[in-house]
Amino acid sequence: MTINLGDYYGENPACRKTNASFVISGDNLEPVIITECTNLAPTNSFAKGDKFTTKNGRILERPSGLWSFGTEIILQSKSTQEHVLRLLSKIEPQKTFFEKYLRDSNYRVAVAIWWEATDEHGGFTLASEVLKKLSSICNDIDFFFVG
Repeated sequence: MTINLGDYYGENPACRKTNASFVISGDNLEPVIITECTNLAPTNSFAKGDKFTTKNGRILERPSGLWSFGTEIILQSKSTQEHVLRLLSKIEPQKTFFEKYLRDSNYRVAVAIWWEATDEHGGFTLASEVLKKLSSICNDIDFFFVG
């Protein structure tokens, strides 16, 4: 019996939407420095104390800083593995820079994987080697499943 690995890692008909994001957060985070040092334009960033307007019009301050780079804008695939590989292709070359955040307990370094089902159930598969690489760039991996 031959197994077609594309069936596990390829486009997923049970998936409505998927993406992967690399996220650093912390009270002392200076997102502008991350952007300047990595030449990566974040998909979201703000510093602690930055003001924002809520959906109901209230003006609040950000409780901590955040810098994130996600694949939702740069890749339209319904393959979670493809999103993770694209994320790795952008973050791994900057791994030396990000290591100082990984080692500092004042920062949270995570990868967030979003997977939205077309129906009420489903899931995805990541190759163990890909998961190993993903684990090397963060302290936590967050999984979000929406049905």
